[in-house]
Amino acid sequence: MTAQRHRTAAHEAGHATAAFLLDRKVVLVSIDTTAQFDGPCSIDVEHREPLNGRRRPAQHWHKLGDEALVVLAGPLAEQLAYEYENPPLPVPAGERVPPPPPLTGRPEGRDRAQLDQLMTAMTSTEAEAQAFEQALTFRAEAFIRHPHFAALHEHLCAALMRSGTLDGDVVRVELQRAELQYASHHMEAV
Repeated sequence: MTAQRHRTAAHEAGHATAAFLLDRKVVLVSIDTTAQFDGPCSIDVEHREPLNGRRRPAQHWHKLGDEALVVLAGPLAEQLAYEYENPPLPVPAGERVPPPPPLTGRPEGRDRAQLDQLMTAMTSTEAEAQAFEQALTFRAEAFIRHPHFAALHEHLCAALMRSGTLDGDVVRVELQRAELQYASHHMEAV
């Protein structure tokens, strides 16, 4: 297993896990660079019409915000793969748990282009776009740091490392399986 392959699996699993938890349909996830499709993680989205200088209804605007979270989850989740293999040491009783290190992944390439398109659709000025992107990045980091996301992401990342490419039905089954494991483990802890 190469570090780059694991990083790629974590990135694509981050997109797919976020999409699944935001009730989006994942069509395909792959770390196979020879696969012929439109991107390593394909998610069904509705066609977006241009803004044309007016605000969209809140419902549509929230869908675009969720889409931006899916885009941001990929690069932010790359760091999680390292954390799964190197968990923090237990904190002695009575001591404060240190905060996790900040996630440093930033969108590049196709992710950057998609995020820029979303920011253009949701904002009116460059300053507003930068501020909104920063707010969404904070929201995405909190989202992927949640134990529920982490449990599903780690499971999907492992499945992607085994198979290389997973179609949407397999992704859904793998994430549902991980969700059941997470729920049963969480119920045992309570």
